Amino acid sequence: MRTQPNSSLIHQICDSINQINGDLRSELRESEGSFRLTINHCQPLLFPVGRREGDKLLSPSARWIHGKHKNGKLHEPGMTSLFIALIENSINIKCFLDIGSLYGYSSLIAASIFNNCEFHCFEPNPKSIKFLKRNFLANEELFSQRNNKACFHNVIATGSKVVRQRKVHIEGFKMIFDPQQDIKNNKNIHLIDEWSIDNICSAWSLSPDFVKMDTEGFQSQILPGFYSTIAKLKPILAIEFDSPGSANDFGVSNKEVVTPLLDMGYSRLIWGHHRENNERFSICEIDRLDFKQECNSLAILIPDPII
Repeated sequence: MRTQPNSSLIHQICDSINQINGDLRSELRESEGSFRLTINHCQPLLFPVGRREGDKLLSPSARWIHGKHKNGKLHEPGMTSLFIALIENSINIKCFLDIGSLYGYSSLIAASIFNNCEFHCFEPNPKSIKFLKRNFLANEELFSQRNNKACFHNVIATGSKVVRQRKVHIEGFKMIFDPQQDIKNNKNIHLIDEWSIDNICSAWSLSPDFVKMDTEGFQSQILPGFYSTIAKLKPILAIEFDSPGSANDFGVSNKEVVTPLLDMGYSRLIWGHHRENNERFSICEIDRLDFKQECNSLAILIPDPII
């Protein structure tokens, strides 16, 4: 990355996001057993369709991508605009952590834009990981062309400093730790490794410069186990804010989630509603966030300076 004063860089990125966001368009077509997603500014991506029962898609990943992009819709254009804005401002991402990957959509979009980047996808649900890997395999040629690499981590990222296995009930996006039910008699209960992101970065010698976090409220539990790496490396953070009552609601406000980052060199963030093309992003002081930010939205935290 290049070094640039935060005050000018954060405004440049915010302006770029707003300009790009309104111009993004998508097209989803089915061809040869895959959905082909084309978004302007991005290289086309493939998502396997999988089996059908009549007109019904049986693959949850295929149903998800079709639902998010049918009739020209585009999923989370604000996030895609951010990736493009970074390239336009000469910020080259080399190590991308995707925490809460689901089916790998954000990483795949980023991989169609970035070059020479290593992607680490973290997803606790073993069912989702299976489809995530299939989606990446379908885009193997794209990764090769852009000299990108991918690794997959079926782990729960928490603040725990101890690496251990936890019994977890996963239903949709909600996680319940140490449920009383017998694991053998409930297909939604799994034994999953629990790591902090600090432990993972140390064990794998990772130096992330970009982190996307979309964990349906669980970010309040993840970030305390990530503070050491954030303070040392100061990556760009793209954190999805959640409304009260999200799937994993710990009674912590979005402001409370990011306030500890003030002491790590993050004083302001770019904020906006990232799910609509015509929404504009703005710059906010972290210590002045209020009720307007307590909703499903995207916070982009850029340290001072970018190194």
